[in-house]
Amino acid sequence: MPRLTRERKNKTVYRLVGESQTQGLIFNRAASGNGPSCVVDGKTLRNFGSCSYMGLERHPALLAGAVAALEHHGSQFSFSRAYLDSPLYQGLEEALDEITGRATLVAPSTTLAHLAALPVLVSDDDVVLIDQFAHASLHMATDLLKGTIVERIRHNRMVISLPGDVLFDSGRDELKGGGEKILLQVADVIQNDAALRDRQYQVAGHTDDQPLKRAADTFHDNWGLSLMRARQVLVFLVAPPEGDKAAKKAAPPPAPAPKAGKDAKAEKPEKAKPAPAKEAEPERHGGNLNPKHWSASGYGQTDPIVANDTPEGRKKNRRVELILMPDVEEMLDLKSLL
Repeated sequence: MPRLTRERKNKTVYRLVGESQTQGLIFNRAASGNGPSCVVDGKTLRNFGSCSYMGLERHPALLAGAVAALEHHGSQFSFSRAYLDSPLYQGLEEALDEITGRATLVAPSTTLAHLAALPVLVSDDDVVLIDQFAHASLHMATDLLKGTIVERIRHNRMVISLPGDVLFDSGRDELKGGGEKILLQVADVIQNDAALRDRQYQVAGHTDDQPLKRAADTFHDNWGLSLMRARQVLVFLVAPPEGDKAAKKAAPPPAPAPKAGKDAKAEKPEKAKPAPAKEAEPERHGGNLNPKHWSASGYGQTDPIVANDTPEGRKKNRRVELILMPDVEEMLDLKSLL
């Protein structure tokens, strides 16, 4: 697969924009407009792209209020609301509180509202569902939700995307303690939902486009690494709660007895070396899900969600996805097309 560099991506965007402009679909200029309609090239057109859901932009009371606010407060209020708030915000929010019956916070834009609200409203124990083609500001906000399960629906499939760097160390396929905690959360969600418990799932491993170095002897290539990581996740999700780690380790053989006699030398006991610090592990070591409903696959670097031309992009592409497979009853009935 050709590498999707920033230059290739920009050229593709320029081509699509140029074709759309040639066909008159974009970069048009309105001579006038009142919200529902606009005049373009002397023609009055219905504006189906308007965000004026209530059609109040020409209401006399709204226009008069806007003029009065401009004359009294000016065209801007140059302070952060955390330090000094405009009285207009308070009046608007109190009115919206009364209308909606809920506490309301007004933000200058949708993007700022998402970035400010979602990280506060969503807790670590929540699960966030977001469509692949949802507004970009929602994806920006969910990137801030560290430690929260975020399920992105791609290609009409519900996908739980788990960051590879949280689950595994670089070039390895052993699950980290923090990764196991996240997988246990996912297992609990599936186990406690009757509609999800008996569905079919696929664990799909993905990597970035960087060739393997030290791990090449073990996994051969990115397909091998992604498949083994998917397998490790699958094995953990279907393992019983006690898991293999609960088995007692065999005791080490006893140290040899010191030699007796004149030649025997007193040996100084070795100082105990401090054990290396390990990442905290969860009490449970398996998700206890039904293995009949699970399979694994490895895509290597062939299905990136963003370009691999930056460290941030490569980090996003290193992931493991839990895919909820379509139910037969949800699939298209081909007989109806005959």
